[in-house]
Amino acid sequence: MPTCAECGVDVAPAARFCRACGAAQATPGTDLPGTEVEDSAVGVSAVGGSAVGGDDPTDLAMPVAGAPARESDPGAPFDPTTVVPIDLVTCPSCGASNAASRPRCGRCDTPLREAEPVVEVEERPVPPALPLPADPHVPAPRARRRRGPVLVMVGGVAAGTLVGLLLALGVIPTGSSAPAILFDPLAYPNEPATVQPATAGATSTGVPAGDRTFGPEHTADGDTTTAWMATVLDEVPRLQHRFLEPVWIERIEFAAGDQVDGDTWSASGRPIRVDIDVSPDVRIQATLLDQPGFQELLLPVPVLTDEVNLRFLQVAGGDAPAVSEIRYVGHLADDEDRAAHRAR
Repeated sequence: MPTCAECGVDVAPAARFCRACGAAQATPGTDLPGTEVEDSAVGVSAVGGSAVGGDDPTDLAMPVAGAPARESDPGAPFDPTTVVPIDLVTCPSCGASNAASRPRCGRCDTPLREAEPVVEVEERPVPPALPLPADPHVPAPRARRRRGPVLVMVGGVAAGTLVGLLLALGVIPTGSSAPAILFDPLAYPNEPATVQPATAGATSTGVPAGDRTFGPEHTADGDTTTAWMATVLDEVPRLQHRFLEPVWIERIEFAAGDQVDGDTWSASGRPIRVDIDVSPDVRIQATLLDQPGFQELLLPVPVLTDEVNLRFLQVAGGDAPAVSEIRYVGHLADDEDRAAHRAR
């Protein structure tokens, strides 16, 4: 059996990290071990527009054959070991909070950084030079055509493509005794836009690799070349996002795996089964496609919340889950809905 080069402890041949010291190993590992999730979920899968599965969650179509999922305990308290504030800036136009790395507001598309000031140079006419006396032995110079400045414009199209729409969602009420707050579309006539979390927390954080760190704040910084990664010792890795004020969430856009480049994504742990507590009342059991890019998880109805908790039950590829970005799309709650949410 191979041993860890750092501490000498025996490691499995397929392990990517040492179980004792966490040092990276030479050979990539396998999926997360564990057991199946609880039988109370109601799952619906859509593949190419055709419904598969039914009331039995074991009928869900799985895009990747992976290890069995871990068991998720709905009553277990979420106690993140790391909570990191996300560097935020306020949109000067609509007042929405945005990650500081975003160039434009996710709500109204206003630029978040001021353009560099243009320095105006005063143009002064140059007095004409005095003509020299003509020399009859020197031929007159030929007139030269002056070529004006050539402006080259290179157009680039940045396409942030949402790939793999909804594959599987099971929505489970979690049994809150408080009456539900219903979404009123007449109170929110504008199109849904990105709503920005203020803090991100996790039960574990992977060790840095070179100049890259893997803190939970990277899941909401607007940059898919950064990522959060859990440790292999974290049996049920969890991630938490909190908002400054209550928000209505209509959909969640999920970039699974470390998407800094193709090779890194292939070697990283790519979540394919995730429990998402959108609010104390609503839990989503999502089955994701094993592919790069963003996947869209559309909620059946908008949910009012100020905190989202995610539990990662199964991954493809590496030992520990990695997430490049999670975007929440919806509306900032108005005064009436904020008051109702706090009253609950």
